[in-house]
Amino acid sequence: MIAAFLLAQFFPTPAPQAPVPVPTPVTIQTATPPPVSERAMLSNGIDDAQARAKNLGGTLGAVVIDLATGSTASVNADEAMPMQSVQKLPIAILVYRAIDAGTLQASNEVTIESQDIVQTVSDVAANYPARTNYAVSELTTLMIENSDNTAAKALLRLLGGSDRANADLRALGYDGILLDPNDNGFAKPAALGTLLSDLQNGKLLLRPSQTAVFQMLAKSTTFPGRLRAGFPAGTLVAHKTGTSGTSDGVTAATNDVGIVNVFGRSVIIVAMLSDARGDEPARDAIIAAVGRAAYDATRLFPI
Repeated sequence: MIAAFLLAQFFPTPAPQAPVPVPTPVTIQTATPPPVSERAMLSNGIDDAQARAKNLGGTLGAVVIDLATGSTASVNADEAMPMQSVQKLPIAILVYRAIDAGTLQASNEVTIESQDIVQTVSDVAANYPARTNYAVSELTTLMIENSDNTAAKALLRLLGGSDRANADLRALGYDGILLDPNDNGFAKPAALGTLLSDLQNGKLLLRPSQTAVFQMLAKSTTFPGRLRAGFPAGTLVAHKTGTSGTSDGVTAATNDVGIVNVFGRSVIIVAMLSDARGDEPARDAIIAAVGRAAYDATRLFPI
């Protein structure tokens, strides 16, 4: 007993030890980027095109609208930019609105007057005065498909002149589009985007007139290196181009706007390049890049 007592005093039994906690494994969280959206892809593509425009000293105004999904992207959409022959699109729409209203007929003859003659880009001018009479529908076709300047001037006169046509556009809500009798009008890309959307959605023209305008736009022969070049061959591109002259190496306007049918959906594209240096292929490639952005985004995000 004494021995046990002494052992206990000098060699006490260790107190029970609390269990050593086992560390819980820690999962290292890595940031997962949000999925890329169609809108993000469109924006990235337009940003790239804008960077290329800046390299040429120019400004890009662009709007892309996927009418099927509602995805949109834009840059400088509210900046007024020179249209040049893009203004022939709203002229055609106003002509066919008059046809729908019964104040004009597609078969009505228009007599070309000397004040209408524009020598550049015009078969009508080349045939004047040997031929002076054209049907409204023929002049509109020449204006859109071949960008005939004399046809455009005659049709604008038929509408009552640029002041009356601009008043009609304002009444329709297109304050951002301003026509000029000599193809020197201005427009905000956003306004042209709305105009094209309304045309596609049937808000502006009755179906026969809408179809007639689409067919003309789809047969447009000017500048195939622009929007058309952004899409595979055979893609339905209904569009209107516009181009200014070049002064001291600077081109005031290199434009293309239209409606593209891609993967079964309608996409509105407005691409306007102003005050850019560089030759025509370099400028056209920037417009094509906007089209390519639209194509890539719709291809990777099917519906």
